[in-house]
Amino acid sequence: MAFNQVKLIKSQQQILKDLGMYQGEVDGHWGPKTQSAFIGYMTQYRGVDLVGRGADNYFSPFEPLPEGLAWGKDEEGDAIVVAGEAVAAAIALAKKEQEERERLNAEQEEDRLEQERLDAEKAETEKLEAERLEAEKKAADDKLAEDEAEKERLENERQAEEKRLAAEANPPVLQPGDDTGNALENAGTQGCPAGEPGIPAEGAANETLDEDAELERLMAEEEAEKNGQPAAGAEDETEPDH
Repeated sequence: MAFNQVKLIKSQQQILKDLGMYQGEVDGHWGPKTQSAFIGYMTQYRGVDLVGRGADNYFSPFEPLPEGLAWGKDEEGDAIVVAGEAVAAAIALAKKEQEERERLNAEQEEDRLEQERLDAEKAETEKLEAERLEAEKKAADDKLAEDEAEKERLENERQAEEKRLAAEANPPVLQPGDDTGNALENAGTQGCPAGEPGIPAEGAANETLDEDAELERLMAEEEAEKNGQPAAGAEDETEPDH
């Protein structure tokens, strides 16, 4: 049987990987990870204690394989280790378990993403609600301030109207010595006869005209006497001579 060490080690690494016991690369290099997986396989599945065995524990075509493994050939006719019926069943079970773990991990990831989405939506909703409530509170405060200002304006107008009506109903009383009263009194007594302050002199103009007429009459009589002529109205006063 042709023998290729790299292909042989790869076949054994692939079996260990399919069983879920080897997490390294299938590279044909028998390193510490492959060695540890091989020991675990032989201990768990075959009940064989490999402590003390050399580092190169891969099976070669010159030794028998444990139960569950068999010699086979690849497409090029090189010897490889293949899984027997028992190991194949174990590999199938391991694959099923791995698929289940991957499914659960995917579901958990979906649940995590969904929870993140719900948390983000909740946070956004709470933020918008807080902003709405803040806006409503501000609007209410502004309305209250406007109402207070309008109330104060109306109260000022009412007080001003009350003062105006009170001033009209109770005009100021002029007191002696009040400059305002004296000015009003003087303005009201201009052209009034003496002794009658504040009362207009209704007959003052007529009396002045009578005095002027009397003075003219006297002057006319005086002039007539000088000229030897009777004064106007004198003939009326002289009795007729019978």
